[in-house]
Amino acid sequence: MDKLENKRIAVIGGGHIGLAFIEGLMNSGRIDGSKLIVANPSLNKILYLRKFGISITTNNREAANKSDLIFIAVKPTTIFNALHEIKDLTNNKLLISFVAAVRIKNIRKILGNSSAKIIRAMPNIPICINEGVIGFYSEDLKKNEKQQLFKLFSLLGHVVEVTKELDIDRLTVVSGCGPALVSHYINMLGDFGAQESTIMHIIKGTISYLSKKNVTPLSLINSVATKGGITESILKSLDDSQFKSIFYHSLESGLQKIKILSCKKMRTPV
Repeated sequence: MDKLENKRIAVIGGGHIGLAFIEGLMNSGRIDGSKLIVANPSLNKILYLRKFGISITTNNREAANKSDLIFIAVKPTTIFNALHEIKDLTNNKLLISFVAAVRIKNIRKILGNSSAKIIRAMPNIPICINEGVIGFYSEDLKKNEKQQLFKLFSLLGHVVEVTKELDIDRLTVVSGCGPALVSHYINMLGDFGAQESTIMHIIKGTISYLSKKNVTPLSLINSVATKGGITESILKSLDDSQFKSIFYHSLESGLQKIKILSCKKMRTPV
């Protein structure tokens, strides 16, 4: 692969993740907007991207044809139509799917004889401020290709390469859904009466403490939850209410939803 800076990048899909990905690239200061082209059914939603020098279009084929790397950031219900539309333009390119639950084998089935190298990746929304988590899996990347992809993803935050495709599903639940879970926790504490700014500072301070003191979350819990104290009482109440079991069950429901989506019959492209 050529140097990262020389790559032409297409993003098909202007939803939350697609736009977060673009915003993160622009914020990094490492990618020239003229190297990007974004395709979305509605131009109004992505018109603002022109101020970065980014090309925009409603035509997926135009975006694919003008790129070296193709990022698919559409809904699971529309990915196969999008792939069918561009399949003859994917030869010798990297095709990176941000779409949850859609297996590489199913993507390959649509692309047919294309020589594209397929990568599944799962970013979360904080990639837009370059503090996200983005995991990826691929079966056939060469070493230098993997290094270049890792370099690109590193502009957006913490990168995780998984060794099994099924691990992308677990990462989807933990990382992709994680920001919403954390926000739900913030809302719950807010409902108890704490100000949102206070809660967010508690979370930020805790993360900084764990990082700078190089201690594990369990070590922090043990040091704070002293015998007979308030924190111990709260944690014991959570354990007695089987909170952990309920929480894990909720995460498993997310994995089950992914399995259901992945087992649905592929829609016939039109």
